[in-house]
Amino acid sequence: MNFAPTRKRPRTASMFSGHHFTTPWKIALLLSCCANDATNHVIQGERAAGHRRARRPPFPANRMHGVDGTVNTNSYFERNGMKPPPPIPRSSRRRAQTSNETNDLVSIIADAKNGDDPNTRLRHDLVWNTLYDRNSYPWEYAWHGKLEGNLTGVPVQVDVNFHSVYSVNTINPVLDLIVWFGLTWVDPRLTWNPQDYGNHTKTWFWIDGGNGAGEMSEIWTPDIELWNLEEGLSSSLEDANAAVNYDGTVYWSRPGHLRPACKFTGLEKFPFDHLSCTIELGSWSYSGKYVSLVKGGEDQSGFSTGGSVTAGESYHEFSFAQDNPITCELHTYPPFGANSPESGWPVILYNVTLERSWQPYARGYIYQQVLISIIGFSTFWLPPSCGERMGLSITAMLASIASDIVIATNIPQARELTWFQKFSMMTSMFTFLALIESVAVLHFFYSKSDNMVPNVRRLLLLLS
Repeated sequence: MNFAPTRKRPRTASMFSGHHFTTPWKIALLLSCCANDATNHVIQGERAAGHRRARRPPFPANRMHGVDGTVNTNSYFERNGMKPPPPIPRSSRRRAQTSNETNDLVSIIADAKNGDDPNTRLRHDLVWNTLYDRNSYPWEYAWHGKLEGNLTGVPVQVDVNFHSVYSVNTINPVLDLIVWFGLTWVDPRLTWNPQDYGNHTKTWFWIDGGNGAGEMSEIWTPDIELWNLEEGLSSSLEDANAAVNYDGTVYWSRPGHLRPACKFTGLEKFPFDHLSCTIELGSWSYSGKYVSLVKGGEDQSGFSTGGSVTAGESYHEFSFAQDNPITCELHTYPPFGANSPESGWPVILYNVTLERSWQPYARGYIYQQVLISIIGFSTFWLPPSCGERMGLSITAMLASIASDIVIATNIPQARELTWFQKFSMMTSMFTFLALIESVAVLHFFYSKSDNMVPNVRRLLLLLS
């Protein structure tokens, strides 16, 4: 066979060239590739829409709540007065091997490679082998047993660990805190019998983009957002896995930053101030009928501090106050808007109090202002014939103004006066009076008029 192409073949077509493939074989192979590509596009489209295909036949999962068949109610259900989700039968699939049957290490590794290990099958049975919709929640579970008109949503426990103060900007004003942000809720669709999955009582699901609607997220999450935000939680907190217990409780903890836009209080005592900022958290889309906020934590305070060797501040201007640095309270706004006229909007308020290191300001500014005032008044002891008398007064005045300008960079340009601004105005007035006194003394000292009595003094004498 003679092969004499007139131009160079593209590299992607080289597999079809040569005498090993005849024209019918080429056509069959091309049709097979096109069919595979079309099938892959269909499967990917269904997965993106939330209807994910099962890669293997389904396994059975009898949704019991305890290993021994009893109901194991943890603190979440006890605190919120809820019953654990009832058992829901799964599809038929062979039962997982028990621990006595999986002593062979080779079998364990082989099952893991084939996707037949208990944790992998558990994850697929909960989400991928069902029509689990990460964009919706079964609200009827939260409303079960409640009267119409008094419906409250799924309880979401909020627990914030305040790790340290990152930065404080009183000019903008923005507070930046390093926190561990934790949420706990229950999803009745995520329950299983641990005996059917190698006695696994916990598994993990990835949540992307800060919420369950993220492109790579696997389960539903409440949309808790920072209401007085300078930066939203979806970008300021890191993405992380959510731990799911076999009774349906979900714990989602993320490290990151809280950056609220603050309405600072206490700045009027600068630099001996204790700044307070209120952080407001709540659901942005769901009213109290769908999401109910609850204080989390072991002591149900809704917050904690420290807990790590790297927590706290060192050589830092701001730190958490020694007494009552953080308080937490729940608040509900009345119904507003056309989306939820039937229920209010619950929020959780954290009031964070910071104390400033006043020692640098006392050493670098207040102490210097006192010295400048003393230097300004020391010109009274210099003789008028000394030429440095006027220069010393002017220098003291300029130094007082320069110190005030430096401090102004740390204080917002507001109508309220801080303690330091009042102190600076007083010291500037002292140096100004010293300068005026030096000017008056030198004026009379070098004056050569025959009548040294000022015109004003003579006018007063005539009027008297």
